[in-house]
Amino acid sequence: MRANGGYVLVVDDDENSRLYISRQLQQSELVVLTAEDGQQAIEVLDTTPAIELILLDILMPTLDGFRVLELLKAHPTLRHLPVVVVSSLDDLKSLVRCIELGAEDYLFKPLNPVLLKARVEACLERKRLRDQETAYVKQLQTEKAAAEMANRARSIFLANISHELRTPLNAIIGYSDILQEDLQDLAPSLVPDAEKIRASGKRLLELINDILDISKIEAGKMELYLERFDVASLVADVVHRITPQLDTSGNTFQLDCSPELGTLHADLSKLSQTLLNLLDNANKFTQQGTITLTVRREDEGSGGASADREEAQIAISSLPSLSSSPDPSSYIVFTIADTGIGIDPDHLPYLFQNFYQVDDSATRKYGGTGLGLALSQRFCQMMGGTITVASQLGQGSVFTVRMPVDVIDHQVSMVTLHPEPVPDASELQPPTELLQLPDEAKLVLVIDSDRAMRDQMVQMLNRQGLRVITAWCGEEGLRLARELRPDWILLDMMLPALESWQVLSTLKASANLAEIPVLAIAKANDQQSSFIVGVTEYLTKPTDLSRFARLMTHYPILTAKGDAVTKHSLLIGTETSTRQIVQRLLEKEAWTVTATDSIRIATGAIAQLQPDLILLDLMLPDMQGFAFLADLHARSIEAPIPTIGFTTHDLNRDDREWFNSYLETLLQQTHSSPDKLLLDVCHLLSPHPQVKVCI
Repeated sequence: MRANGGYVLVVDDDENSRLYISRQLQQSELVVLTAEDGQQAIEVLDTTPAIELILLDILMPTLDGFRVLELLKAHPTLRHLPVVVVSSLDDLKSLVRCIELGAEDYLFKPLNPVLLKARVEACLERKRLRDQETAYVKQLQTEKAAAEMANRARSIFLANISHELRTPLNAIIGYSDILQEDLQDLAPSLVPDAEKIRASGKRLLELINDILDISKIEAGKMELYLERFDVASLVADVVHRITPQLDTSGNTFQLDCSPELGTLHADLSKLSQTLLNLLDNANKFTQQGTITLTVRREDEGSGGASADREEAQIAISSLPSLSSSPDPSSYIVFTIADTGIGIDPDHLPYLFQNFYQVDDSATRKYGGTGLGLALSQRFCQMMGGTITVASQLGQGSVFTVRMPVDVIDHQVSMVTLHPEPVPDASELQPPTELLQLPDEAKLVLVIDSDRAMRDQMVQMLNRQGLRVITAWCGEEGLRLARELRPDWILLDMMLPALESWQVLSTLKASANLAEIPVLAIAKANDQQSSFIVGVTEYLTKPTDLSRFARLMTHYPILTAKGDAVTKHSLLIGTETSTRQIVQRLLEKEAWTVTATDSIRIATGAIAQLQPDLILLDLMLPDMQGFAFLADLHARSIEAPIPTIGFTTHDLNRDDREWFNSYLETLLQQTHSSPDKLLLDVCHLLSPHPQVKVCI
């Protein structure tokens, strides 16, 4: 390839050499500039940025070639300019020194014209390739930055649209619940209409959730919340939730579970949703038939599924597995078989695609968005599992989910590279027995990684007539919560690796555990500062709102007042519809409610109203809610005011990381001792608030 139109600088103190080189290069249509010495060369380079190559003599007066190379190498913009040394010096030492100083090539005098042109053209071509590569890299960096910005914008949009779509629907469903109760006495004939409003709102909410879940997965924002749970309990919960739908369609349901299923470490919510989607599909496409759920444990060497079944199954793997188990040897296998209409073989390869429906005619009989199977497959892939289908038209279908017994999250697994110190054997055991107090005493589960704090909580709460069990980590806490169903859970929000938020999300997503109040505390690692966040709730679903009104009944300090005493509550939130629904629910429970969206007004109202309860939106602008709680805890000298903190947002990993970093900053600014934290917790949970709490 010949070089055309490039600028070349020839630096040589010999005029004949400059002239000879210039004529040879001009034959290749190069533009040649010349300089008599190194100083003049530097001046030309400063005024002519278009130069692409330098031919440099070494032996020159004033500023020799070696010094020019040193100056070029130190220059921020000229350091990458290629230099070909042209010299009569033929010793190895000079050659090596030139190469070390950045020369790209070396030509000996007298020059061979063919070799001169070939070396120059090769150097120019390499430079242009490097320039092209640099331009491509800059373009890629620009496009990468734009893509990252678009991805951030999409993430923000997903979070906002999720909140903006769910908020009015929550209001519709929440108000329809209130209307149904009010209409029971006022106009019973209108109750079915209110129920239709509620049912339609719930259906629309389910569709929106499915679309948002698919969007989150495709944006890489869907997260796993891994926990260890009993498989038999999962199956029982799924069967309980699907039974009403099975009854309405007249189908017979059969359950076949192995006796030794054991436990599974996976995302309980996503696995449960997958099984419900499959059972709902089976029920939808089966009338007066049989639906069978079979659950087996498949260990290494058990043989797995038969060969003929494997031949009939179609497994779609359009997405890579985002989470995997390292060479898993055990699986839990869920099989959902029905005697329904079956699936045409032509449809099987497309069955797990977004929005794909077997019945896509204008007069569709079965309804649905075509997202249930797509979501189910993606949930399985995220957990390193598979979902397959075997079907014959007119004879029914068989869907099989194979889930590794131990799922590893692709995000969480990175934490294991630098794990937290594992406690010794004594740490893993509850530091107190439950036999010292009567069985009817309230049970408190304390989840805290700090052994000293757990022991102190046990001693203090035992003195107040409360039974206490402790857990040193989130997974152990969830296991104990399922086994013991405590009356209270005391949760340290500063557990390592954002584990506290995962525990809280799991508790509130569980139908069996959501009603248990979780009292969250924020505590510095050095235990020099702490404060009570309060009972913490997620209000992302309409059913959460109905649960919300029952929370204050768990506070003994409130229930001890009795119904005859007027109870005042202060409600602080920015969302008008949610605030109004919560206010209505509280007023139905005989509470006097003062509502505001301003922390400043709320702070002033505390001294005037002396509320018995504070309800606070934790997502107030600039995290004012957490600062308000820290200040409230520090100022409550005698008895703490019971507080319920809530959020109507789905919190992603970035949100939780931000929350924890903010809490850490807040703890550094808070001057509230651990002793005060213990006293306040005991006062809030004590069934005998008149008993003096002391350390």
